[in-house]
Amino acid sequence: LFCHGSRGQNLRTWGSSVLLFASQPLPSAELAVVSSMPKLKKGGSDVKSQIHKRLATIADREKNLRMIEMKASMNPFGDEDVTIFSGRFSYCAALSMAFFSLVGFVSFVIMILAYSGAAFELESTEVSFVDAPNPPFGPLIQPGNRMSREMGKEFTYLLPVSSLFFCMVCISISLFTVALHSSFVLMQDMGVERVHDLGALVSIGVRVFLAKLLPIQLVMQLFVGVMVYFLAGWAFTLATFLGGFQCQLCAQVGINMCFEGTTRVTHMLWFDTRDAVRVGIRVAAVSGLAASAMAQLGIIIVWIVGRDANGL
Repeated sequence: LFCHGSRGQNLRTWGSSVLLFASQPLPSAELAVVSSMPKLKKGGSDVKSQIHKRLATIADREKNLRMIEMKASMNPFGDEDVTIFSGRFSYCAALSMAFFSLVGFVSFVIMILAYSGAAFELESTEVSFVDAPNPPFGPLIQPGNRMSREMGKEFTYLLPVSSLFFCMVCISISLFTVALHSSFVLMQDMGVERVHDLGALVSIGVRVFLAKLLPIQLVMQLFVGVMVYFLAGWAFTLATFLGGFQCQLCAQVGINMCFEGTTRVTHMLWFDTRDAVRVGIRVAAVSGLAASAMAQLGIIIVWIVGRDANGL
């Protein structure tokens, strides 16, 4: 009979809320807040407002505790003085961005001229492995005045200049992005002293390992390059040396950026997980973009300089 009607329904709802709130176990800090409050006054009109006040006070106390934890996370090792090591500006990355911006612009202009037929032409003379008609995009006068391609005989064709320099535009964008990500990561804070020192020790170990491994790679590459020269010619040798050099360069950049980003991501995880994930993605993108761009660049260099598609 007491809970009958609209007022009874409201009293029953708030009564269940009071019972649910009272049944929840509170931490010690919140118990201190609750115990310091005056007890609920009798009367249905004040119960709702007093419950809201208590809940708001506990929420404020939780927020203050989180702020205290956030400040304490800046000094997790209990040191009296906290020193945050800042990042550094990379002149190499800045010069790389300027260089690849210029290369991309020049390549774009040459690509437009090639599409309009106003650019220069590049010829390539190779040995045919099939009997076929002369290439439609080649000169009319073939070596030996032959009217078609013959197996084991040389033939001449024009390189696709527009496609080559379109690839150069894409390569410039990729390598510009690599330099941009590297500069962004290196400028982030490296963290407190112990995290910075740990990252420095790991980086020293990686540099020593790469320094010991580099002479072995050079000797093996030289040995393989000499064999390729006597077996296949100088175009294949150019592709071998260029590919080996680009692989070593990508490995150096990728490994160094990986360990440079470790301390920075660790430091950012104390404050903002979202920003830490963004930095980690940029670190991972450096090696991936560099590898794909270097592979395309090697193909273009071998094809333009060597003028032999077989060397690819």
